[in-house]
Amino acid sequence: MDKSYFIELTGKLYRLTFLFPAKEPLRHKIREIGDEILSNLVLILEGEMVKRKESAFCVERDIEIMDALLELAKTQNWVDSEAITKIQEKYREIKMEVEEFNDILRRKSALYEQKALLLEDKEDRFKEERETEREKPKEKKEEKEKKKPEVKLNDRQEKILRLLMKKQKMQVKDFQGALPKTTKRTLRRDLSALTKKKLTKRAGSGNTTYYLPA
Repeated sequence: MDKSYFIELTGKLYRLTFLFPAKEPLRHKIREIGDEILSNLVLILEGEMVKRKESAFCVERDIEIMDALLELAKTQNWVDSEAITKIQEKYREIKMEVEEFNDILRRKSALYEQKALLLEDKEDRFKEERETEREKPKEKKEEKEKKKPEVKLNDRQEKILRLLMKKQKMQVKDFQGALPKTTKRTLRRDLSALTKKKLTKRAGSGNTTYYLPA
């Protein structure tokens, strides 16, 4: 199917509705929808990618509306119902092609999002490494050897704990909203450390995971 096919089909739709009563609103509505479908089909063929995606969605929606209006026209007996059915079938074929086009776009979009998430994960790791380096205490080698391990919270963990005590129940996204400069990976690491120290409790799983004061 190409541009000339869509133009020819729109012409057939106009000739079909010419047989409807002159002042019948259905006549004008069907033509209006037909013009919209034609305009969006041309954009799918020739427009930029963003416009093509928007137009494909509109075509699916408008063809469904067109199909319902033509079904209504059949009940009025203005023209042979078989002639209406032929027009409907042609528009339904177009809708199937547009649906396939939309599926391709959705797959491409999913692939792009996956790549974006991988890139975001790398950036989070880089930020976390830099943040960890900044937080390392500047101690002499001999002092490190003498120092015994003890339960201690850094400034960020103390902020997390204060937030949790205030809110009583929070998810990682809630903490990130309050600490926008801290990555999700760093927050998860801190929350895991606080949980191990029995200062917080973890509940739920997956996207529903949340934290409570211990």
